[in-house]
Amino acid sequence: MPYKIISQKVSRNLLFISKKKKKKKKSSTMFAIDILATHKLQPNEISDDGFSFTCIDVPDMKLWKLLTTVSAHLTWDFPVLHPSRSNVVLILAIPSFLTYTDICKYVSRVTQTKNKVKFKITFLKCMFRCAIVEFEIQEGADTFYINTLGEPFDSTHLHIRCISLFLLEVTPEIGVHPIPTHEANCTREFPLPFCPLCFQLFDPLISTFFSPSTADDISITAFSEWGESQCPVCRVIHNTGNGKCDGCDETRRLWVCMECGHIGCGRDQNQHAILHYEKTHHRFSFRYDDRWLWDYQADRSVDRSFHDRPTDASDDVVLGYRKLLLEGVTSVRNHSEMEMEELHRKKQPEIDSLLKELEKLDEEEAKIDPEYQKVVNLDKQIEEIQKEINQVKNDPVMQQSDELKKKNIKLKKQLNQMKLRFDELCNVLEQRHDVTGDVVIDLQ
Repeated sequence: MPYKIISQKVSRNLLFISKKKKKKKKSSTMFAIDILATHKLQPNEISDDGFSFTCIDVPDMKLWKLLTTVSAHLTWDFPVLHPSRSNVVLILAIPSFLTYTDICKYVSRVTQTKNKVKFKITFLKCMFRCAIVEFEIQEGADTFYINTLGEPFDSTHLHIRCISLFLLEVTPEIGVHPIPTHEANCTREFPLPFCPLCFQLFDPLISTFFSPSTADDISITAFSEWGESQCPVCRVIHNTGNGKCDGCDETRRLWVCMECGHIGCGRDQNQHAILHYEKTHHRFSFRYDDRWLWDYQADRSVDRSFHDRPTDASDDVVLGYRKLLLEGVTSVRNHSEMEMEELHRKKQPEIDSLLKELEKLDEEEAKIDPEYQKVVNLDKQIEEIQKEINQVKNDPVMQQSDELKKKNIKLKKQLNQMKLRFDELCNVLEQRHDVTGDVVIDLQ
């Protein structure tokens, strides 16, 4: 049962797929693609590490259109999780140096959490490889999308980044229709060639895939040893302002060889481009003023469905608003920076005075610190003496001394009472003596 992806719309890192078919409208973000290939429910390949996956063949040009449109609207600012997203993620343009097992390990490593996330991978084999990853839970798809969008696959190829998109709907189509070709017209459709030096698929409309350095089999430092940091062929395509023919001084309607970067003039001029083909048999050449690819062997242009389209009025309006927004943001930023500098200039004297006061406080603190240490030491000594006093109070001898003191106080009270009684008796005797007068009673 084949896959069919219908009515897709690209908008800021998202791939929306509508459920109902609508009338076709002229829009650079709307397109349709059918991936027709037999899909087996059971995995047809198992790796040495135990990963199981399915591989199917798909047409080249249809997915190439998808990659072209996605790349024109894709940004790496931040991943956006749309409310209508699904648990199925499409990975576009997987590099050739990664095997199927490497991709399985990559997905497993990125989605590694406390709970093991299960997923199923279907690889799409075409001119550039893709993969449909279906996760068991939505959390796994979200984690993979956030952690991989715009990130390199490994540390050795930092310029090759992962492009992942949510698939809102993948619907099966009954029956497999034959892929239309141009064989009826006795012609062949050639896929776009790879850049011969940086091994990237070449298309001037996709600036994302112009490699700043070599990849795969050529070391990353190769171009730096030549004195250039960019692929020579891609560099010629980029620098269209100062180009001229290598065989003459012609600067108009130039053709660039896709294999060596040779620049030659056309047949209506001095024919240096076709002379270069007759000498080297380099098949493809590119005319960058109108972006035509020419096949010298077939003596015709390569049929390409993704030439520059004329921009709509709405696109011009959007571009104008973007420029106004950028100018407004820049002016606001400059104004804010000027206000910050002015505020800093006004507050600088106050800051200097506060810093001086802080230095004075630090000096006073340095002077007070020795006295403070003495006070702390005295407090420690007082605490030790108080502990000794408490220990003495708790001693049994001291307790007996306290009891004797209490008894002594009690006896003193009793003695004082007896003295008072004696004084009273003496007073009574004196009173009796006064009453009897001089009478002497002889008791003998």
